[in-house]
Amino acid sequence: MLPYAEYPFHSISMTQDEILKNILENLAKENIEIIIETGTFNGLGSTTFVSNAFEKCNTLKTFYTLEVNPNSHADAVENLKKFPKVVCLNGASLNLREALNFVENDEAINHHERYPDIFIDTLINPVAFYANELKGLLGEESPPNPKGGGNPKEEYMTNKKISVSQPQRPFSLRRFLRKLFGIKTKEDLKKEQAEKERLEKIEKEQLEKEKKQRLKPTLIIENLLEELINKYENANLFVILDSAGGVGYMEFQKVMSLLGKKSFYLMLDDTHHLKHFRSLRDIQQNPNFNILGVSKQNGWCVAKHL
Repeated sequence: MLPYAEYPFHSISMTQDEILKNILENLAKENIEIIIETGTFNGLGSTTFVSNAFEKCNTLKTFYTLEVNPNSHADAVENLKKFPKVVCLNGASLNLREALNFVENDEAINHHERYPDIFIDTLINPVAFYANELKGLLGEESPPNPKGGGNPKEEYMTNKKISVSQPQRPFSLRRFLRKLFGIKTKEDLKKEQAEKERLEKIEKEQLEKEKKQRLKPTLIIENLLEELINKYENANLFVILDSAGGVGYMEFQKVMSLLGKKSFYLMLDDTHHLKHFRSLRDIQQNPNFNILGVSKQNGWCVAKHL
């Protein structure tokens, strides 16, 4: 596999695709009642894109969107206020233990070199990367390195700070007298102001960090995808799978195990990626699927299961 950052169109969102927009607007005329999406992020991507396309869909009752990261979920709740039918749920789409087991044992992750034309988020310990994504930990700060490496003037050994002595400046009588009588130069005042601004910035960042910490739940609600599908199995469903990259195929398999004998609409994002390259393959090989549209470049697929 190749790092996704090397894909020429990785920065182009499917929300910029006019063909997909037209497909979704036509889909909004198919009496969809419930939409279930995995992977909200901040709500400004596919959730907003689909919501706009379904703005005039009178049959749509609720658009559920799932996000495991509490901070992203909080952002999404704020960003999606203008869509009254959107319900943002904070939790995991799958059973977390089963999902972690899938990531740890997935042949495509552990032997990604066998798939030279498919993209992956990272080649550096992808199992750990996708495990953190499942737990909603992507983007978290790493703990400080106890051996230092941050400030070149400091060393850290066994968690004890040791100051490295600096070269002494030559003695200056003028500087000594200014210090003795508390006389401040323009340079001194400028340094004080810079230090004040630096401390204010640190305090602001700390308050923001504490605010985000308060949003973190002690327990992750799990298995929301199955719960929602079971609740609305008799409704006209539209399922959108755009969740954690390491378990996209597991989500697809879960949907098929629950809805394999029913009619529903399905959209996949990142079909050129580890997330859904196998899901797309299975759809193309399944005669019960009618593909409404697919983009190799932008990596999406919309299909109807008959």
